[in-house]
Amino acid sequence: MRGETLYGAEIGLMRNRSEWVRVLGTDANASAWVFVVDKDAMCFVVQDEKGEGIPNALVTISYLDESGKRVTKSVVATAGNTPGIAVFDEVPEAFFGLVDIQAAGYHAVSVLDKSLARGERYTYALEAVGPAKIPDSDRK
Repeated sequence: MRGETLYGAEIGLMRNRSEWVRVLGTDANASAWVFVVDKDAMCFVVQDEKGEGIPNALVTISYLDESGKRVTKSVVATAGNTPGIAVFDEVPEAFFGLVDIQAAGYHAVSVLDKSLARGERYTYALEAVGPAKIPDSDRK
């Protein structure tokens, strides 16, 4: 959207270790999230079934570096006006790795051998945990 003026949009700025990551949020009437991520960072968006960001979700990625050593990084997703955003910096250009996402009140999501790359945005919807159900066979 070069040269265009935006009206009524909330804009959030997020600082990671290497560069500014620009996050363009939504206003209450918007139906989609739009993000501009630094080319050296990787962005995860954690949402509920309604598409609303889940604050304080723990996003973990794990991969092998060039020497074969296991690297594990975790980021807690943002809260506030733009909830559910986790940004990783200082990651390889592209790799296969494990993605694990956990949030209180939601089922965890784990993906093995996920193809990941810098400058990309990955969106995950978590399912809310319902009341615990005890099978009839276990009731006494």
